[in-house]
Amino acid sequence: WAPAVVKAGDGNYYMYVSVGSEIWAGVSPGPLGPWKNAKADNSPLISFTAYPEVHNIDADCFIDDDGQAYLYWGSGFNWVNGHCMAAKLNPDMISFAEPPKEITPPYYFEGPHMVKRNGKYYLMFSEGKAIDATYQVGYAVGDHPLGPFTEGANRPILSTSADSTTYGPGH
Repeated sequence: WAPAVVKAGDGNYYMYVSVGSEIWAGVSPGPLGPWKNAKADNSPLISFTAYPEVHNIDADCFIDDDGQAYLYWGSGFNWVNGHCMAAKLNPDMISFAEPPKEITPPYYFEGPHMVKRNGKYYLMFSEGKAIDATYQVGYAVGDHPLGPFTEGANRPILSTSADSTTYGPGH
């Protein structure tokens, strides 16, 4: 589910993709592949047992202006309890510089995506249920890529239209 591809400082491209309830990392010299597991032992970057309270899916990588990379991921189970995890990545793009932490903002369910604008960090995400009209795009704002985050003043930014021509726009 929901692959994310970034070009890292080493010139390689890294893809973070969900397979089952795990996050896998691939590496390639080009954005279209071919891809190989970025970990020498061919294991997932984040196993399904690593954070049992988190549905380990929907990874997204953000590289800040200073070149520092961050990884975001997480969802909820049974359409409740969305958890957003985040971690600062080492330059190898497959290990953590410090332990991952939960940064879940209000209304978060899944699909994190970080954007920086005018010195502020905007964590965009899906809220609601992917199977009905409550699925929409929200956001939270912070001063650092790892938060803390406060609810966006104009959330949600995408939602089901009154005539349902736009239905359940999530991530």
